[in-house]
Amino acid sequence: TEFTLTTAEQLAGFRDLVDAGNTFEGKTIKLESDLDLAGVAFNPIGHSANGQAFKGVFDGQGHTISNLYQQSDLGAWQYEGEYYGLFAYTDGATIKNVTVADAYISSGRNEAAGVVGHAVNTTFSDITISNVTLIAYNNSAGGVAAECYGDCSFNNITVDAEIYNDFSVTFCINWEI
Repeated sequence: TEFTLTTAEQLAGFRDLVDAGNTFEGKTIKLESDLDLAGVAFNPIGHSANGQAFKGVFDGQGHTISNLYQQSDLGAWQYEGEYYGLFAYTDGATIKNVTVADAYISSGRNEAAGVVGHAVNTTFSDITISNVTLIAYNNSAGGVAAECYGDCSFNNITVDAEIYNDFSVTFCINWEI
């Protein structure tokens, strides 16, 4: 019922399991160390186009995931999904105790966020977004989540991000809730 991740390769393996249909409902994924994704083209965890949502608990245990880089251009897709972030799609999940730092996330089609592009009934707590650039060409971008449906809640959130929506709106956000 509990799994630990200590390397970027294990994080990618976890992503592949979720993308293959393992929701991890009733299970907890824990980070045991900081993860540096520099030089890794990391596709988001979950795949909304195929209905593959993460439904468990992701506990960063106070660790940092840094240098998350995701890039897509209009018509040229690195990732064949609709949402960008550490997670593409969550449903009934809990994401807590994690920092996403020094990230660049650009979605050529839809949502971009530091943690979850498309969240449904998801709880977010004790999350820090630090020095993150988010770009959504045709839709919304958000520090922690770009879209939230159902019963989403946020507790102890800090966001320091530069956000570009459709390249017509540019703003920097630095807030805490």
